[in-house]
Amino acid sequence: MKKFPFFVILGLVCFGCEKAGNSGDNASDGSDVREQGSALFVINEGGYGQGNSSLSLYDIEAGTLTDRVFPASDVSLDGIQSMTVSGDTGWLAVTKTGCVIRLDLSTMQETGRISGLDGSPRYVHIVSDTKGYISQLNSGDIIIFNPSTCQKTGEIKTVYRSTEMFLAPASGNFVYVNSWSYGNVIFKIDTDSDTVMDDVLEIGEQPESMAFGADGALWVLTDGGWNADYTAKLEKPALHKVNTDTFTEELELEFGEFDSVSNLFASPDGKSLYYLRGAVLYEIAAGAASLPAEPKIVSEEYPFYGAAVSPDGKEFFIAYAGDYSSPGKLLRYSASGELLGTYDAGVAPSGFCWY
Repeated sequence: MKKFPFFVILGLVCFGCEKAGNSGDNASDGSDVREQGSALFVINEGGYGQGNSSLSLYDIEAGTLTDRVFPASDVSLDGIQSMTVSGDTGWLAVTKTGCVIRLDLSTMQETGRISGLDGSPRYVHIVSDTKGYISQLNSGDIIIFNPSTCQKTGEIKTVYRSTEMFLAPASGNFVYVNSWSYGNVIFKIDTDSDTVMDDVLEIGEQPESMAFGADGALWVLTDGGWNADYTAKLEKPALHKVNTDTFTEELELEFGEFDSVSNLFASPDGKSLYYLRGAVLYEIAAGAASLPAEPKIVSEEYPFYGAAVSPDGKEFFIAYAGDYSSPGKLLRYSASGELLGTYDAGVAPSGFCWY
C-alpha cells in the first residue's frame, strides 16, 4: 500500500479529459509479444479488499495505453504494491493477496507464484538466477527465494518491524534496505552471506524511498511518521543525503511539519532528484543545499499520486488515483510541464516500471 495514514487512504499508491491513446476496456490475452525497452507498466493498486488490482501498459512508440494487460478480467488480485523487471521476467509483489507473481513479459503470462506470504510482500530484488529477496510490511524478516523455482529457501532475520525497498549500488555485493513502517533506519544486506551487515544508519522517522545521485550519494526521503492517533507527525519530513563511503548523513533538508512527501526518484543521469510534496512534483539538483521553492509540474485538476521519468529524461508520467474505487488516469507531461496526454488506467494507479 502507499504510505499515508489509514484514515486518509485505505488502499495504496494515484482524473481527466481524453486524448489519443485511450484504450477503454481492452485486455491482453497473452498473445502480444513485448519488445524490451518499448513500454512502461502502470501499477493499478485497486480498491483495498476489492480484488481489482491490475497492470496497464503504455506503448512508447504508439503513444497508447492498454488497460489490464494482467491479470485476465476473471482473475482477482488485491493490492499490487510494486513491480520489478529482471531480463524478460517481471515480478509483482501483491500485498493483500500475500504473494509474489512471476510473469513472462513477452507474453504477459504468469509462470510462477510464491504464495502464503503473510507478512504482506512489498518489493522484490533479484540477486541472481537462483536467489532473490522479498521485503515485508508486517515483518522485518526478508524472505529468500529461488527465482527459477519460485520456492522459498530461507529468511534473513532483522530486528526491525518492517522492510521496504532494495537499492543496489553500482558495485559491491550488498543492497541497501529501508525500514519504513514505524522504522527509522537504513541498513545493508550482504548478498553473498545473506546477513545484515554491521553498518546501520538511523536516518529519521519512516524512510519512505531512496535514490542515488550522480555522485553516488544515497538520498533518502523520510515522511516523519505519525503519532498513535494520526493527529501529529513524530518529526518533520526530510530529504537526507548519505555519504555511501562513510555511511553517514551529510545533509538534512526539512519540509514543513505537516507536509506529505513521497516517491523519491532520480533522473536518468542522476543529476536531479524528484519527489511528490502534497500532490505536485518537485525537482532538486543532486548538489543542492536547500529545497526548491516552486514545483516542477503541478495540476489544478489532478492531484498526483505516483510519478516516473522517461529513460531519456524528456517526459514525466504521473498517476492520478481518483476516488480509489473507479478507473484513474495516466498523465503524460513534457519536461517543461506541458500536459501531453491523458489516458484511462485501472483502479487507483500508483506506480510505474519501465521495460
